[in-house]
Amino acid sequence: RAAGERSAFDAMMRHWRDDTPETAVLRSYFTEQDPARIRTLEALGAPRAFSLEGRGAARALFGTRMRISPSRAELYYECPFSYFCRVGLRLRPRRRAEFNPIESGSLIHLVLEKIVKKYGGRGLAQLNGELLRSEITAIIDADLKARIANYDEMPARFKYLFRRLVGTIQRLIERLALEFGQSAFEPAAFELPIGLDAPVQPLDLRAPDGTRVIVEGIVDRVDVLEQDGKKYVRVVDYKSGAKTFSLSDICYGLNMQMLIYLFSICEADGAVPAGVLYMPARDSVIQAERNASGEEIQAQRLKRLRMNGILLEDRSVLSAMEPNLAGVFIPVKTKKDGSFDARSSLASLEQMGLIRREVERRLIGIAQGLADGKIGAEPVEGLSNYRPCDWCDYHAVCGHEDGDAVRRLAELDRAEAMKRMEEGMGDG
Repeated sequence: RAAGERSAFDAMMRHWRDDTPETAVLRSYFTEQDPARIRTLEALGAPRAFSLEGRGAARALFGTRMRISPSRAELYYECPFSYFCRVGLRLRPRRRAEFNPIESGSLIHLVLEKIVKKYGGRGLAQLNGELLRSEITAIIDADLKARIANYDEMPARFKYLFRRLVGTIQRLIERLALEFGQSAFEPAAFELPIGLDAPVQPLDLRAPDGTRVIVEGIVDRVDVLEQDGKKYVRVVDYKSGAKTFSLSDICYGLNMQMLIYLFSICEADGAVPAGVLYMPARDSVIQAERNASGEEIQAQRLKRLRMNGILLEDRSVLSAMEPNLAGVFIPVKTKKDGSFDARSSLASLEQMGLIRREVERRLIGIAQGLADGKIGAEPVEGLSNYRPCDWCDYHAVCGHEDGDAVRRLAELDRAEAMKRMEEGMGDG
């Protein structure tokens, strides 16, 4: 009988939150057997409401001068409780020591930075394939030798991954060479720090209670255009994974990083925001017919490597990025009548100002939310199966389960997102 009761109890615990007759029967039985135990389990299993008591608690944990990164800002809007654990309590999960340098995105960043900085945007077009491959190999070789003691004794799989990485980076740089060969924008900075102690000062905002919110970070690449006495700046971020810009995200405090960097640089430099772009830094498998020509395969590859983001709706500036505005490199395309295709991702200068205001409102909202004690375990859901709980380090702390409270977000089209920003009514 004891073994049977243990099995039944285990079954009840596995299905504790299931609203089924079987679970109800088991709860009833074990409540009669040991009511105190079941009351304890019910208390432990009940959804917990987390909050900070009084403004003093928030100030003690986060201070009156919050220096945060864009990713930390996003974390608060993904789940306030996760932010509280990481930033307030400084809880860190134990990690397995893993080192796989050949698959690290940092190598791609390193090579792109060194080669583009050495040759400049237009100089890339002068590199032949053999020289380019040699340069890439030398940079990766030197970096890995400095970090791996037995580098020359690495196994065959490592060497295969090495060759594949060299090929991937070569194709990325060849794509960059094509873009810069027809663009008036020139790369001006790489791995550019933004911060109080950096060349570019950060956004430094004040919440109503006087708390300063300072957002610092590092920009992958900054491109500049000097035209008609004005400086136009665009920020480019290399992404090894899939990343798509959405104005809808900004209304919810998500994916603001690139815009934060853009507005910081423009304010420090007196420049005009030309936009932000995500550049795919990966080599996709090209699906083509067996008899496809080299030109057809190249066109497919360029399509996979097309950047996405949002750009200033200024035809002269856009033409400086891509003269024929065919949507090969940037997310902008014109129709036969010369008007912009509806799928073009554009914002007027006035709309850029609205976007900046929304970004700043969101950043100040973090300080306000913490001051008001808002650290609830209420993760966001609803945007492209976006579920922070799936990779959260603090799931065991909050005990959040399916069916508990979430902030359900609705995907907004561009017009609706801009309308919300105009009215200052983003989700909050």
